[in-house]
Parts: sequence; structure tokens; C-alpha cells
Amino acid sequence: MAQKPSRNTFAESYYLFRWLWTLEYRRGQTLPGTLLFIALIGLLVGLLKRRDFMPASALPALFWLSYLFTLFQAIPKSFLDISPESWRWLRLIVSSGGAIGGLLGYILAWAGSLWGIWYGLSAVLWDYVPPAASLLTAGSLGIVVGTGAFLTAMARLSYATASILAMPLTLLPLLLALFRSEALIENLLYLAIALALTWSLLPLLWET
Repeated sequence: MAQKPSRNTFAESYYLFRWLWTLEYRRGQTLPGTLLFIALIGLLVGLLKRRDFMPASALPALFWLSYLFTLFQAIPKSFLDISPESWRWLRLIVSSGGAIGGLLGYILAWAGSLWGIWYGLSAVLWDYVPPAASLLTAGSLGIVVGTGAFLTAMARLSYATASILAMPLTLLPLLLALFRSEALIENLLYLAIALALTWSLLPLLWET
């Protein structure tokens, strides 16, 4: 394992962020499976679109459902596969302030990366380009899914529980993405609320 970080919030955040990605790299399970799913769905929908079996009006909903599925596949698995002993060790050497930055950075890195992959794939294979404001929706969904997964990991509950906790909170950003995709203010507001709640909740979970 890497050396113990110094008692500096930014250093601790970076340490936790790097520790999570290093662990993910060593396991080598979540990312390959997620990319395989994205490739299969992308090629299948692209083929159906080329043969006029897939109406263009269905592409936004398909984009967001596929994106959300990959979020539920990637982030909860990353957290739930970490042993309770590792979480206890991390809580001893990383403060709650450092944990907020590291966990949010990790969650948003997953959310932004998956959104970028789906964005490029849908633009190339589906002839569908999501609006720029969809990145805010992707961030909101990632925070909701990630916070639910972290809560589940701390309580040592199942993968299904993580999905059940997060699913109701994903409905509003999904509806905004589908029916008001250009609504910048609403998307910013929901993202701000998600960040504020996560910023308040994560320290409590980290210290208990």
C-alpha cells in the first residue's frame, strides 16, 4: 500500500482518490465488464438505427437508461468490493474532510468518464448528440448513485440495496434530461442540491 498521507485535506483527498483507482486497476474487473456492456449495447442500437428498427425519438431515453445502468454497474461494485478492514484502515488515516474530496472526485471521475464514452459512442454510432447540459445531469446521477453505494458499503449491505437506495433519487434528473434537456438552471440546481447533501452526509458516514 501507499504511504500514509500527511494531515492535509488536499493531500488526503488525493491519497484516497489514488488509492481507490489503484485498487480498481489491480482488481481489473469493473472497467472491462462495463466497457464490454457499452460496446455491445452501442453496436446493437447502432445496427438497429441503421436498419430503421429504432426510432430517433427513443434514443434520448435509451442513452440515459444505458448510462444509468453502467453507473449502477461500476460505482457500487467498486465500493462494495472493498473489505470492512480496508474501510476501517482508511478512516484511521484519512480525515472526513479528505474523504469528501477523495470520494467525490472518484465518483465524478466515473460519472464523467462514462458520460464521455456514451456521448462519443452515441454521436458516432447512433447519430444522436446529447445537449451540453447533459454533463450536469450525468454528474447529478453519479453523485446520487455513488452516495447510495457508499452508504451501503458502510452498512455492509448488498448490491441490490445500493440500487434500491439510489433509484428513487435518480428519477428527477432523468425526467429533466428527457423532457427539459436544455434546462440549464434546473440541472445546476439539482446538481447543487446533490452536492450539498453529499457534502453533509459523507462526513457523518465516514466518522461513524
